[in-house]
Amino acid sequence: MQQRTLEITTGSISAEQLFTDAYESSSVAMAVTDLAGNIIRVNHAFTILIGFDPASANDQRYQNYIHTDNRKDSELLFDAVAKGSRPSYDQILLFRKGDNTY
Repeated sequence: MQQRTLEITTGSISAEQLFTDAYESSSVAMAVTDLAGNIIRVNHAFTILIGFDPASANDQRYQNYIHTDNRKDSELLFDAVAKGSRPSYDQILLFRKGDNTY
């Protein structure tokens, strides 16, 4: 699979720094995964939503945090994006919290 890197600079701020600042300061819970669905990065809003330490989410499958009723549809949508047959998807999910409640 081809990997693409975007290089943009705005003054002395890199695209990576712009992304990181927007990602970390967002009130929208977000997790970045690899193509297999393993979490590689979460923002602060995500850790508040699920109630886990951010380090505990790393290398976990995102499926571990969503309700079992949502997993099948979520897996199908995620796989379609990972395979390139779909550019993105929106889905409302019920997440498992640190105390195992939803």
